Amino acid sequence: MSGQKVQSVQAGESWGGEHVRADVEKDSVSFEFDCAHGATDGPLSPGAGGRFDLKGFFATERGGPMRAGQEDPKKSARYHGRIRGETMTLTVTLTESGENIGTFTLTRGEDARLTKCM
Repeated sequence: MSGQKVQSVQAGESWGGEHVRADVEKDSVSFEFDCAHGATDGPLSPGAGGRFDLKGFFATERGGPMRAGQEDPKKSARYHGRIRGETMTLTVTLTESGENIGTFTLTRGEDARLTKCM
């Protein structure tokens, strides 16, 4: 990746990879994972070296129907990583417990490869 230019990120972009999809919006980023979803509290604006560090939430999903008004429990999360060229490396960490949900590699404009809960 050495020598790759760090590029800006625009609202409306989608990024995809194994087990994750990211949809960039003006003021946040929405994420879809295999059996979870989440979002950031602010826009994705990479800083020096393409690095970013955003607060948000992460919600584990379960299979089957949900009752009206029922929501997946949300937990505070940190979305951090780096963008270099067309590649984003993303790590998701739960804020309160420090649990590392995982590190993912996404590519700008690629389709996500997700397996949803049954």
